[in-house]
Amino acid sequence: MSLLTVFQQLSTTQRAVVLVCAIAVAVAMAWPNDEEAVPVAATESRPSTAVHSRADAASPVVPPPTPATLSHEVVPGDTLGGLFTQHGLGLATLHHVLEADQELLALDILRPGNQLHFEWTEDRSRLDTLSLVIHPGRTIHYRRLSDDAFEAVEDNHPGHWHERVLISPIEGSFYASASQAGLNDADIVKAERIFRERVNFRRDIRVGDRFEIVLSEERVRKAEPTGQTRIEAIRLRLGKRMESAFLHDDGSYYDARGESLGRAFLRQPMQGPPRVSSHFNPRRLHPVTKRIAPHNGVDFAMPVGTPILSIADGVITRIGNHPYAGKYLEVEHPGQFKTRYLHLSRISVRQGQNVRRGQQIALSGNTGRSTGPHLHFELHVNNRPVDPLKADIPRAKRIPAREMVAFDNKVRTLLDTLEHAELRLAQRNATHGNEI
Repeated sequence: MSLLTVFQQLSTTQRAVVLVCAIAVAVAMAWPNDEEAVPVAATESRPSTAVHSRADAASPVVPPPTPATLSHEVVPGDTLGGLFTQHGLGLATLHHVLEADQELLALDILRPGNQLHFEWTEDRSRLDTLSLVIHPGRTIHYRRLSDDAFEAVEDNHPGHWHERVLISPIEGSFYASASQAGLNDADIVKAERIFRERVNFRRDIRVGDRFEIVLSEERVRKAEPTGQTRIEAIRLRLGKRMESAFLHDDGSYYDARGESLGRAFLRQPMQGPPRVSSHFNPRRLHPVTKRIAPHNGVDFAMPVGTPILSIADGVITRIGNHPYAGKYLEVEHPGQFKTRYLHLSRISVRQGQNVRRGQQIALSGNTGRSTGPHLHFELHVNNRPVDPLKADIPRAKRIPAREMVAFDNKVRTLLDTLEHAELRLAQRNATHGNEI
């Protein structure tokens, strides 16, 4: 019996099963085996992967190129050393930049919000320029001069001063009321120091007393604030008593009669006759590097351990230990005055401490980079270094007669400003109740 005869004798269902099985066998016989063809995914994962792995192992990893420039906004916790390490800049470069900053000490304390701009050389091999933007009106550029030297160049934009008036009753404390009225902490401290000789802000202030302040704020370019402020006038109404202070052109405060509100400054920060070893000179030839570098102070030669005195009442605002300036401190005084004392061997005060004129604040030394034991002393007026031996400093009890006409005119203008502000405030209160 042939296969065809057998197939014809099957039922319809049986025939269908036989046909399906035959087709399956035919397909299986026609399909390629593993050696003849491999699915695409397997092809990509076996021979080609092995080849690429060997190539990757042989080829070095190319790092991303160093950018030509990089900007960084200082945040709390940032240090210059940490930022240099983060951006691949060596310790030697850091020390060369700090050497250029010795007279300015601008990089020693980075403040949140400061901007740092790094600029590399054309071949991206080393730092060419570091720029510190202190505020929109002041930038310091540290530019490479050679393999081992930078120079500091200040870029200052002239600004204009915008006046605003703050008037408020005192409720609780002067500090809390002034802060609520919009005065920042630094200006509150300045206001208290202005009246230090006449007002005890703990005992003399009562609820219901009142303060009036004319505050100037510096702005540059398109009204950008620099953060620099100064108190032009301040008036305290303490019950039936009135205390007033007005800023004169010499940077000191006087009452409406021209009487000084503070004690006179000392000309030098030590006892005995001074021996000047290096004068104030913005074009001085540096004795160690032999390069032109500004000398923003006066050097007094003296033995290590000589007592150093604060030349006026003030508050300690900075204490540091710089690789070139050595141990140093800074004192902010009433008005627009600030002093610095460098190369100290010992510091006798703490940051934030109030000091009096003639108070010992340190001992002289020979720390940092120095040619011998001495004190480097600086006087700054309106944040600019001046010659401490020649600058006008508060020394008289009252304004000289030849300057009284100009001072009287200024006082009248400031009083008019206060009176008009009080009138506007009274009109606003009459319209809006207690709303200011």
